[in-house]
Amino acid sequence: MKKNHIVKEYKINSRLNQLSFEMTGKCIYILVIIVSLSILLIHSAKALDMTPPAPPQGLTIIAVNMSDIEIAWVANTELDLAGYILYHRIVGETSFSSIPPLPLSTSHTITGLTPGINFLKITAFDKSGNESDFSKVVSDVAGFICGDSILSPEEECDDGNLEDGDGCSSACLVEEPPPTVTAIPTLSQWGLITMAGVLGIVGFMVIRRRKVTA
Repeated sequence: MKKNHIVKEYKINSRLNQLSFEMTGKCIYILVIIVSLSILLIHSAKALDMTPPAPPQGLTIIAVNMSDIEIAWVANTELDLAGYILYHRIVGETSFSSIPPLPLSTSHTITGLTPGINFLKITAFDKSGNESDFSKVVSDVAGFICGDSILSPEEECDDGNLEDGDGCSSACLVEEPPPTVTAIPTLSQWGLITMAGVLGIVGFMVIRRRKVTA
């Protein structure tokens, strides 16, 4: 009787151990599946990232000379930010052209510009290639434009036109005032002067004769 009890208890324990082993194996299997799915979802989320960065803020022009313009802006805070793209056009052009992507900086100098009014705007892009909306547009004059009524350091004057002879030349240089010319009387003017002189002499002689007669 006791032997049968021991055998029965052994069978129960063996079954429990088998069930425990099977449960442990299933748990490990399920855990592996969960981890694998999590990794897959993370990579899928990164691959399917469709959210662009916010538009850059605080775009300003901080320096200008004859052919260069230096700009600065406030850095974006996105963790997956990859860089910025600068867009530029000048007066007369209908569309902006992009400058090669900029690294993670907050300033840039654009060189080799044609003198004139330049318009600039910037975007941010992330590691998934999503590009933000445009920042505000800023503008300034590279070099100087003669005749725009804006006196630049390179100009002596700017009267808002490109005409010579008005004190400010078509090259925005101060013109020397024309020399003062003394007017020479014409023939008709000489005739009037002569007549006035003759009348004056005649009048003087008449007055003198009257005094003598008296």
